[in-house]
Amino acid sequence: HQKAIESLFKPGKEIITYREQEEIPELVGFYIKNSYARKEVTKKGRKRVLAEHTYVKRLQIITETLKKRFA
Repeated sequence: HQKAIESLFKPGKEIITYREQEEIPELVGFYIKNSYARKEVTKKGRKRVLAEHTYVKRLQIITETLKKRFA
């Protein structure tokens, strides 16, 4: 888990993270056994990516930043 990820996704809802390596087997086991939970996270994560993390969105942000800085 990196603090910066929280500005991009909602951990536990749109992405699954871990803080300690020892957490990985439990997380993997949980999501293997719980297909509904796994599908919900992937669905919400995909929705967020398509809404906010596309090349078009990134280029819009870069363009806006350049206009503000150099206009």
